[in-house]
Amino acid sequence: MTITQSSRFFTTQGKLLAVQRESFLWFLKEGYKNFPYFEHNFDYSYIGAFGIIRCLDAPFILRKPLLTCNEALRHGLTYDSPCYLACKAQVIYTPKRIDLNDNDISSLPGQKEPEKKYIYKKPLSFIFPMYIGHLPLMTEYGGTFILRGIKRTFIHQIVRGPGLYYTVRFNDKGHKFYNLQFVFLYQSWLRIRARRAVIGGKAARHEVLYYSTELLPGKEVLVSRLLIALGFTKQQIFTNPYYYDYGILQESFVHTPAETLTQSQALRSIAKTLGFTGTKKVAKAAYFIRERFMSPTRGFRLGLFGRRSVNEKLGLRSQRGITLTPEDILLSIQQLSLIKEGLRELDNIDHLKNRRIRAVGEILAQTFSTQIRDRWVSESARSSTSPYKIRWYSTQKNSTSRSTKSMFHALLNVLFRQWLKGIYTQRKLTRYSWNKVFSLNPLSQMLDETNALASVTHKRRISCLGPGGLKRENAGFQVRDIHASYYGRLCPIETPEGQNAGLVSSLALYARTDRMGFLESPTLRVKYRRCQILPDLQYYAANEDYHFYKSASDTVFHTKSFQIQKPKLFVRYHESFLLFNQKAITCVDLSPCSALSIATALIPFIEHDDANRALMGSNMQRQAIPLIKGERPFVGTGLEATVIQNSSTSVFAEESGCILEVTGNTIYTRPMWKKQSLRASTLNNVVGRARARFSNLNQIARKGWKTYHLTNHLRTNQGISSYQRFCHQVGSRIKRGSLIGEGFTSDGGEFSVGKNILVAYMPWEGYNFEDALIISERCIKNDCYTSLHVKKFEASFRKSSRRYEILSRDIPGPKYHLTEHGIAHKGAFVRGGDILIGRESLAYEQQPSPEERLLQAIYNIPLPHGRDTSLRLSGYKSGRVLSIQQKEEQGVRINIGYHHRLQVGDKMAGRHGNKGIIALVLPEKDMPHLQDGTPVDMLLNPLGVPSRMNVGQVYEGLLGLASSILGYQIRTMPFDEMFGKEASRGMIYQKLADAYQSSALQWLFEPSNPGKSIVIDGRTGKPFDQPIMVTKSYMLKLNHLVEHKIHARSTGPYSLITQQPVGGRAKNGGQRFGEMEVWALEGFGAAYTLHELLTLKSDDLLGRERVFNSVLKKTNFPFPATPESFLVLMRELRGLCLDTQGWKKLPAQFETSM
Repeated sequence: MTITQSSRFFTTQGKLLAVQRESFLWFLKEGYKNFPYFEHNFDYSYIGAFGIIRCLDAPFILRKPLLTCNEALRHGLTYDSPCYLACKAQVIYTPKRIDLNDNDISSLPGQKEPEKKYIYKKPLSFIFPMYIGHLPLMTEYGGTFILRGIKRTFIHQIVRGPGLYYTVRFNDKGHKFYNLQFVFLYQSWLRIRARRAVIGGKAARHEVLYYSTELLPGKEVLVSRLLIALGFTKQQIFTNPYYYDYGILQESFVHTPAETLTQSQALRSIAKTLGFTGTKKVAKAAYFIRERFMSPTRGFRLGLFGRRSVNEKLGLRSQRGITLTPEDILLSIQQLSLIKEGLRELDNIDHLKNRRIRAVGEILAQTFSTQIRDRWVSESARSSTSPYKIRWYSTQKNSTSRSTKSMFHALLNVLFRQWLKGIYTQRKLTRYSWNKVFSLNPLSQMLDETNALASVTHKRRISCLGPGGLKRENAGFQVRDIHASYYGRLCPIETPEGQNAGLVSSLALYARTDRMGFLESPTLRVKYRRCQILPDLQYYAANEDYHFYKSASDTVFHTKSFQIQKPKLFVRYHESFLLFNQKAITCVDLSPCSALSIATALIPFIEHDDANRALMGSNMQRQAIPLIKGERPFVGTGLEATVIQNSSTSVFAEESGCILEVTGNTIYTRPMWKKQSLRASTLNNVVGRARARFSNLNQIARKGWKTYHLTNHLRTNQGISSYQRFCHQVGSRIKRGSLIGEGFTSDGGEFSVGKNILVAYMPWEGYNFEDALIISERCIKNDCYTSLHVKKFEASFRKSSRRYEILSRDIPGPKYHLTEHGIAHKGAFVRGGDILIGRESLAYEQQPSPEERLLQAIYNIPLPHGRDTSLRLSGYKSGRVLSIQQKEEQGVRINIGYHHRLQVGDKMAGRHGNKGIIALVLPEKDMPHLQDGTPVDMLLNPLGVPSRMNVGQVYEGLLGLASSILGYQIRTMPFDEMFGKEASRGMIYQKLADAYQSSALQWLFEPSNPGKSIVIDGRTGKPFDQPIMVTKSYMLKLNHLVEHKIHARSTGPYSLITQQPVGGRAKNGGQRFGEMEVWALEGFGAAYTLHELLTLKSDDLLGRERVFNSVLKKTNFPFPATPESFLVLMRELRGLCLDTQGWKKLPAQFETSM
């Protein structure tokens, strides 16, 4: 790879979604190997044999999916594949095993296990495929799963890495207490903490160590009992050359000396503390100690990295097991003395060397392990209650010989007919298990498909929340704050606003994960003491580059020799910035964008923006709605094409070739096997022969030709139309990776969701006060910001004991757009009130009543036997039917596409956090115009720039104005001060001067007011008093449309308990009249209006009924009755034995007493 001064800022290493794809492939190949639940023991008491079923060291066996991704989206199905595992069944004689009904603890591990005896000197075994269900598959571009026609994705979870951690806590009096904690894989932990306690009625002088674990919450065990139960003696505990502070453990031995405390007594004490009861409590405690601390397969699992971390902190060399051992516990307790004396440092749990990423593969692997474990547990329970009976067949009468062949057939009979058929072929249960993790896991979310950037960013999101993570209510400032180790690995800017601030972040542009799940960042290596940058990339984790002398990416070096120019510069060393000589530098950052996420790196001149506004700009780019006529920005950062290449919104060529034919939604290409070029005439001949030879173009794929399918107006999760269009000519040559099908968020292969419009920073009659803005009517007439949306309508057909619903066309109303079945046909234009799905509710055949027979006899008309329940388009809307889906069990689903044009109340924004609401749409003739007569498209308040400190919008707008005059686009890198002081300002002035020279428009660059010019008022034709800054800015329309938010209610549902109107637009709720609104009406003295709001329009049940009757009878409204909330208050007072009643007139007994 060749690195130059400018190209290194636009080089993307690998794919943005590589973490998602690699994690899922890891799950398919070897993810199931890291879990201990793959040995199932089955017991056959009839022959006294003991069997084991093991999962072989082989990847999943997947069959070809029955449908494609587009078919799954179109028909609302799941994109999955039948999945199998290669397993091996083995039968041996029953060895002696631990019996929990026995009080003898001699069977603890550490004792010699009985030898396994095989039948005929070798085990009987065979291999078979085990069906584990239909596994949802990840789509081609990575990170996306399709479940029931809905795109979903798993976000990454950042959790504490496995290992040993020493921390300190303070009590109410400010005393220090040192703790140690073992963190294991899959969100489990073991904690030993010190606290003052009373042992045997005697107060402890020092801290006493207690042991607790997640498996037994709320229960603590003295560490002294635990160590004795694990088999240690006092000599082994207190004899260590590194351990000299005996007080931290001796207090635990005050009334239980180690010389008299036996292992059985320690187990009995632990059983009592843990709550084990019965005569077998000692055996249960022994089983718990054995399984959790001594078992190499079922103990606390540290993993490879956790074992390496524990070995480094405890000084172990020969220990290689991936589970926790008793020696680890003893040495970790002894290390507390060094921590207490300050000879060793405490661990920083917020450092990225102590935090790892749990990607989708690990989450699915854990779900798979739990699913298999639950099935095996249920199977073991079933087999223990009704054990399998194997019958042996022999040719001789009364023969007791058991041949290997008969055993094999008997085992096949049990496994396949009873076990496999009854347990592992339950397809519904298996699909439910997979759908459960995809639907109920908070890390599995509906994919944000607002635009291409939103989908890519959503798949690169990292969260501290979720199962085994933090809770937003308990997360403090220290967890949410930025750590120095985040540089190059996590973006310090992009994070949500609100409760999740700092808890949800995004991967840096070039960051990746290693095989352990720890984040790595790339660097360019520097030749030692030669100050020469080498072109090879090296990836380092947070604990590896801690001791490096790392220079920032804005280091200037020679173009040819790659020599660093400055003799002294600031470098990062031990998480601090220090000034060093250039010869001390060991590595250099790859790019200025390496510390930013992909969304933040798309903001030009981000170094001139405040961090809060840069955060808003990053988030609002993901909320931008794709337009019908989208444009590429005049000013960008060079990463716009990278977003499109890593999203699934566009189609790229998989191999080089030429385009032969294009139909409605299909592109046919032919691979070019020869390197010789083809002339245009030759290509036309090839295309002509293809048309003549294949009357049916579907046969082209059978002849080795490539086909590409384009999507047409699919509905995304956010209700936006997703489509792809062909962007080449028939007969043109394409290369591998070329764009052949452009998506709805791209223009020329670059990310484009906005428009380059002319913006003037000036006040206008107070209409653009604060965050309001004014747009020109030209933006609406020319459909500059018109977007295409899709709304889904569904109708189901219910059946009851009395009535049933059917499709029908015999419904009053316009039916020109309905088919013979009563469904609007595809392509029909419908308006508000039109029938979409004709539905009629019919009653079962019944004998007519005498009154009905009399009416039929007098008027000779048929009896009405059904009522109209058709689905109609809501009022004030119109659109075109895009697709129709009809299923017997789900009813009919219709997608209606409609255009949305800009209107007052819509939200617009730039890329620098400069957002606003449209307050006025001015005619084009009234808008201010430039000196050449060009009208301005938008008016912004100039006071919004200095107060928000997002000066980057000024740089971008002026450079965009010069770019529009010069006729080419500009891609600039952030942090360009490396080329000189005020480099951004100098470049913009130079481009404005070039535009002035090329166009002869003097007002473009005036030395007295650079960047400003005289603007003329469109209403009067006179120039304004002061020069005004006019820019060509890239403005976006956000997914905060007034049409989706405005709401009004006349009647609607009420809450069942309070009988007050429900809240929310989705529930057709009412507007809450709160406490401050009540104060406002009280201040104006509107007593009757307030009374009506708090009674009739709220929770006055009797008054509602009276108002309804008065409306029907056309009489005056009655006086409101008592509201339900006041009656609830009275019932609560009566529940407190306070009799509360109300009288219109004071009773006589009260009058006499007064």
